[in-house]
Amino acid sequence: MSTLGVGALGLGHRNYIAVPRRPLIQNSEVGTSVTFPSVTLRAQSPVELDPFFLVSNQPPGTQFVAIWGATATNVTGRVVEEFDLVVGDAPNFAVLIERLNRSR
Repeated sequence: MSTLGVGALGLGHRNYIAVPRRPLIQNSEVGTSVTFPSVTLRAQSPVELDPFFLVSNQPPGTQFVAIWGATATNVTGRVVEEFDLVVGDAPNFAVLIERLNRSR
């Protein structure tokens, strides 16, 4: 199972296998956790995860640290990486809804 705290990584390729199940999004006092369903991942076959949007009441320019982690069934351990997310301008929600509908 792959877990991403705060935000999502984008894949530049469009050579992927669609994952039809939605992620589990959990909010808490310490942040937001987004957990994607388990997928079978092979070299040269990226998997595109369902898109999601984060909404914050923080002003544009506010920076968050996102933590991305993944495990595997055939090895012991966990890969964890951090990256920065910056709050952008207020979105046009009609555009966001249209993007979500196109991704289904």
